[in-house]
Amino acid sequence: MDWPTAIAAYAAIVSTILLMVRLAEFSRDRDDLSLRMSSGVVIGQLELLLGADHIVQVTVASRGGRPVGVSSLAVQLTGNRTIPLMQHVPVAGSRELPAVLSRGESATYGLAHDALRDELRASGLRMTHMVAHLTDGSTRRAPVPRDFRTLGS
Repeated sequence: MDWPTAIAAYAAIVSTILLMVRLAEFSRDRDDLSLRMSSGVVIGQLELLLGADHIVQVTVASRGGRPVGVSSLAVQLTGNRTIPLMQHVPVAGSRELPAVLSRGESATYGLAHDALRDELRASGLRMTHMVAHLTDGSTRRAPVPRDFRTLGS
């Protein structure tokens, strides 16, 4: 290998390492939320608390390096309608909102599956987005997974 090629290879390696360091710093210094939708069957005290044995739940989790304040969660429907998620699901590690979520913390809120399904059927609407309302007045949205949009109606 000649000197110009060796110097170019060295510069490429150093540049790649510096890029990786900068990307890691960037991800540590920003907030990042994930929104997930799931369903579950609840029993015992939780069933009494939620008033249903089958729920649809939305979980917001902080994945970034900066804490982020979340005031509430909602599900957006077609026709620009919104259903606020008012019932906290007290699963392990779930915080009640409003809260400032640090990296790895989450909050889970839910709705009765059957009541939501019946409302979607009666109105002809579909769920389109999960929405997190942040304490700074902004919102974060994520699309509802296809298999949850009508809850089988």
